[in-house]
Amino acid sequence: MKTGSSQPGKSRGASFSRFDAETKQFLPFLAGISAQGVVFSKDGKSVAYASYPDDSLWKANRDGSHPVQLTDPPMTVFLPRWSPDGTQIIFAGWSPAMLTFQALANHYCRTELLAENKTPKTRKTYLVYLRNWILPKWGPLYLHLIKPVAVEQWLRSIEALSDGSKAKIRNIMSALFSHAIRFEIAEKNPIKAVRQSAKRSSVPVVLDASELQRLFSQLGVRERAMIMIEALTGIRRSELMGLKWKDVDFISGRIEITRSVVDQAVGKCKTEVSQKPVVIDENIVCALIAWRQESTYTGPDDWVWASPHRKGKQPLWLSTIMRYYIQPAVKRAGIQKKVGWHTFRHTFSSLVKSLGVDVKVAQELVRHASFGTTMNGYTQAFESSKRQAQNQLAALVMRTGSVGHA
Repeated sequence: MKTGSSQPGKSRGASFSRFDAETKQFLPFLAGISAQGVVFSKDGKSVAYASYPDDSLWKANRDGSHPVQLTDPPMTVFLPRWSPDGTQIIFAGWSPAMLTFQALANHYCRTELLAENKTPKTRKTYLVYLRNWILPKWGPLYLHLIKPVAVEQWLRSIEALSDGSKAKIRNIMSALFSHAIRFEIAEKNPIKAVRQSAKRSSVPVVLDASELQRLFSQLGVRERAMIMIEALTGIRRSELMGLKWKDVDFISGRIEITRSVVDQAVGKCKTEVSQKPVVIDENIVCALIAWRQESTYTGPDDWVWASPHRKGKQPLWLSTIMRYYIQPAVKRAGIQKKVGWHTFRHTFSSLVKSLGVDVKVAQELVRHASFGTTMNGYTQAFESSKRQAQNQLAALVMRTGSVGHA
């Protein structure tokens, strides 16, 4: 027996030779192929083996003649054994078709989900959707049994989730299948054919300028500075919580966005575009100076919104600020809208558009990687802006009798 060369990730096989008593020479056995797990039947008339490196199961006469292939890739065969009566071959095997979605999810969570490019928030989101929605439905199924139409119908049947959440489920399932393809566990991604809109089922809440002014008058120094930054710069709430005093340049009127904080976990910004500096006007500068004069933690490396309960070592919890400070101020201001942190980012985008700001400038201000996200997902035209545009168009039509192209 001569050992064959091994390949990375493969067990070692061997090329076999047999001794011919008549010629007193070693001759190729099993047609000179590489094999592993070679085992003879009890009567010695037949041989079974796993070919190398494709790991297929073969049967042949004891001299290697008349070989018959019994399994095909991607089935992997190892440890073949003859039954006592020599009529059956028992073997251990594995095939991607035998892998369940639960096993794929476990592999993904142990490898790719822990990669550096995944933020703590992303990991948490994936795990929540996997545990609460995806795995209870699809976990026990083998990968080849998961079909696009079945997934699409299932998503439509979930009334408790918005279209945006359903789209996240589809994207997570697609990410797992793409992971399987990279690791050669699956050959195709059936989720790519699943149709699921991510369109909002409800219009995002925004505040107009007068509502913002009334809200500012009801907020304390700290919360006023927070909301002024949110509503007048449009930075993300995670970026707001990630600010340190060294990030604020009061002289040039700029804020450097270098980190984000989600659930007290410090991470990178959402996108490369997110790391662009944010310009601030004198109103924001004055609000920040006023807060710094009241804050206990004012060093360059201190959090701007340091938690006194954590002795400044961590920033405040956003949910606490919203629940106990901002939402009560919203009620005192007489604003009959459901206000959350994202309200102010939507408000900023809509106000910018209502002022007629160039769309490219608007994209830069909101710091979206995609122009479509700025215009479609975030921006609404205020009633006054729409009415003004309508009046201008009506005046043009009534004066000229037609609308032409310049």
